[in-house]
Amino acid sequence: YTDHSALKYLFAKKDVKARLLRWILLLQEFDFKVIDTRGAENYAADHLSRLENPYENVFDPKEINETFPL
Repeated sequence: YTDHSALKYLFAKKDVKARLLRWILLLQEFDFKVIDTRGAENYAADHLSRLENPYENVFDPKEINETFPL
């Protein structure tokens, strides 16, 4: 199960671009069910979303882009 509302939106969309279509085809290989759970009722996700991220400022996106192998 997942409560990922973006996945729910993605699978309900009728006209999609090729990039999104690739993701849809990839995700269709998995057997999962999207069950939307309100934030207040989803205790684990609610708690995790409020935690402070100690690694928030560790990585510099510019550094990652410059060292990424092409």
